[in-house]
Amino acid sequence: MKCKRLLSFLLPTVVLLSGCQQVLATNYSSKNTLMISHDVDSYHQTVTLKTEVQTTKETGISETEESYSITEATLYPTNSIAYGTHIIKNKDRTPVILNMYASKEIAFSQKNNKEWVSSATVEPVFTSIEIYPYETFIELSEIFAEKGTWIESDSDFLIDYSGVDSEINHRVSSLLEEFPVSHTYYDVSITLNRSDHRLVSFSYKTEVKQGQQTTIQEINSVFSNYNLVHKQNYLKKLQTFIESH
Repeated sequence: MKCKRLLSFLLPTVVLLSGCQQVLATNYSSKNTLMISHDVDSYHQTVTLKTEVQTTKETGISETEESYSITEATLYPTNSIAYGTHIIKNKDRTPVILNMYASKEIAFSQKNNKEWVSSATVEPVFTSIEIYPYETFIELSEIFAEKGTWIESDSDFLIDYSGVDSEINHRVSSLLEEFPVSHTYYDVSITLNRSDHRLVSFSYKTEVKQGQQTTIQEINSVFSNYNLVHKQNYLKKLQTFIESH
């Protein structure tokens, strides 16, 4: 997975999904057009990359070595502000913990709970973590909505997709700037709010087996509009932090 910047927040107003959906609902037609709103005040995302390497020794005993990284971040697209934590861990090394705060003007990072370090520009702080802007989730939703199964409830639309598909694989790989790996298995679940067409949650998992190695990638995000008081309190705390450094 190629690393993403936290502050890529160029958001158009609305995206339209249409065409070839399979819909499991009595009162929803796949011929209709469904809008996904871009009007999101904030969102939280968790990105997990896990690699499992299975090796069979001459004795016939199988061993599994696992390494992973995990990033949790909360983002405010309208204010171009973000903060988060990135952790890397495997069997033979001490876990690395990187905390980050960033806005358009300034960025700070902290490694393994040591001193906070300011950065001359925002870009270097995020060169080693996996973070996706909100518009990426919209585009991924478009891709999986075309071939996914739709279920309608009183409050939500649920889009599910599971399987292997070469067209989806190439489109997703292009969007995430990855080299497409054949036979990638996708397991995706997307929830849209029925009343205002907002993304509620996005759950994405891929599994690739190559010889003795299995690579599992997971992206989980929830989206919400925090109330104004919460937002103002957060911005005030962040401004105080910036001024004190």
